[in-house]
Amino acid sequence: MWRLLAGIAVFSSQLAMTSSLYAESAMPSEVSAQKTVAGVVFATAKGMTLYTFDDDIGSNGSTCGGDCAETFPPLLAVADAKPVGAWSVVKRADGANQWAFKGAPAYTYVHDTKPGDQNGSAYIPVKTAIANDPMKQVWHVVWQPPGLRPGVAIGAAKTGKILTDAKGMTLYVSDRDTAEDKSTCAGPCVDRWVPLTAPSVATSKDDWAVVAREDGITQWAYRRKPLYTSRRDVKPGELKADGEDGVLHAVVIQPVPPAPSGITLQTTDIGPVFADASGRTLYAWFQPLDHLKMTCNDACMRNYWKPMPAPDNVRTDAGWTAVIREDGSRQLAYGGQPLYSFAQDSRPGDIAGYNFGYRADQQSGAWQPVRPWY
Repeated sequence: MWRLLAGIAVFSSQLAMTSSLYAESAMPSEVSAQKTVAGVVFATAKGMTLYTFDDDIGSNGSTCGGDCAETFPPLLAVADAKPVGAWSVVKRADGANQWAFKGAPAYTYVHDTKPGDQNGSAYIPVKTAIANDPMKQVWHVVWQPPGLRPGVAIGAAKTGKILTDAKGMTLYVSDRDTAEDKSTCAGPCVDRWVPLTAPSVATSKDDWAVVAREDGITQWAYRRKPLYTSRRDVKPGELKADGEDGVLHAVVIQPVPPAPSGITLQTTDIGPVFADASGRTLYAWFQPLDHLKMTCNDACMRNYWKPMPAPDNVRTDAGWTAVIREDGSRQLAYGGQPLYSFAQDSRPGDIAGYNFGYRADQQSGAWQPVRPWY
């Protein structure tokens, strides 16, 4: 399992849900909310995570019925339910009422077994896989991100969701800034660490403060720590300065969910992907199984694709499960799809199995590296 950034400890010892309810906005009695470092996560009254579905966007209702609704049961509302806060009511095809958050129908996931589980975010619906990008996340936790300020955004990096500037460049904090809302970075320091400038009319609010620097620049601070970009980073998502001088840390607001032992995260030409302990990329087959033998028969599977054994400590709250193979062995799965390594990948980060056995009549490459859902 990969290490999370040391800078996470600056803001939270862990990112588990807090016990206090989020009461800053109205919501239905069927809904609960809990505030985390990453924002507000909504759940049922019993604490089961709620999700939205990309295919519902623009549909004026729910497109998830039949088998889909058995996997993702809708969050039903009573017959006379009225809109409350950001929550509204949509009519399902069967006439039932369903709660929707900001217009998006809400669901639970049948394989979440306890409060806080978020297995549904990793779910991979093979039948509706997006052409050429079947790992596109289509189910999302109903989440209200933390309040941001002008010039600040949320981006994704190898370690999870991070704070970035408006251009997507990683934001950092320094352990040397020990006084609240005060920066110690001056002189040659600003040639390497660039203060995140705040507008001259900016004001402090909630987690955000405005730092009046000695050089006359106004700088944003998050949770009492001044923010910087690094000149070492040249494109969005880079973390080249993380750990620099032992004091500079990226601001991670939601770390990558934990993986079972023996699973690593590797950087590739298509972004972060899951890999085995030696760094060999893990893949899944993103077409109906009856299509598999069209491109890779039994001999092909034996020669090229090695099933990833499932360790004993498979988690049940972040998309990881174990499936039983025909020979009785346990194989690791992510988002419901069994995982394999590819024989021709020789170094960490290799993705030679990407689109292996591509067929034009399948509309997309069937073998795909497995990427984290965040």
